[in-house]
Amino acid sequence: MKFLSTVTASALLTLAATFYFAPSLLNTCVAEEAALTRSISVSGLGEVSAKPDQASITVGVTTQAKEASAALADNTQKMQAIFEAMASLGIVDENIQTSNFSVNPRYARSNDRQTPPEVIGYQVSNTVRMTTTDMDALGTVLDRLVTIGANQINGIQFGFRDPTTLQNQAREKAVTDARAKAELFAKAAGVNLGDVLVIQEGGASVPMPIMRAEMAMMDSAVPIASGQQTITAQINVTYALK
Repeated sequence: MKFLSTVTASALLTLAATFYFAPSLLNTCVAEEAALTRSISVSGLGEVSAKPDQASITVGVTTQAKEASAALADNTQKMQAIFEAMASLGIVDENIQTSNFSVNPRYARSNDRQTPPEVIGYQVSNTVRMTTTDMDALGTVLDRLVTIGANQINGIQFGFRDPTTLQNQAREKAVTDARAKAELFAKAAGVNLGDVLVIQEGGASVPMPIMRAEMAMMDSAVPIASGQQTITAQINVTYALK
């Protein structure tokens, strides 16, 4: 029994020593591997600017009446006219989606907090989000919608139908930018670049700027400037050093 206890104690001490030295051994191995494979890590940025080829508009009608049914009937009539106008302008049903519909009571203002508020009417709001690819006719579309009764235009959002090609162009530029940086650093350090060890995409963005338009500012000729949008891509690359 004493012999077994001595053996067990010795084994436990050996196991403990192994676990104690394991981290230092691991760090040594990592350091040796890093020393054998010298490398440089850089990030590259690519940007591509282009004119948007589609616009999304949130448009709708808000109506008020003493009775909820009257406010709803008025709203329905005006929204139907808006749908018909969009169809005549070539906007297909697949590019029209209801974004909000609400029926809310309207209360009389009162400073008496002890008296329950009096309902004096109802407000109905119905808004849809429509997308058009006819950028040249965008001003005409807004003018037509306002003329037939749209009194809610929350914003215009410009974008691309298919940004894939532009994103790939930005990625290529990001890789080229990373290579140029790595060559610059290597030259300054007196070494040469080797093979690519790691390449990772840091991210790509397609900004969607929004232009707000107040109804009071809109005229019969609505000027719309879509400008250009910039798509960016970031690439992280690690090169071996010779």
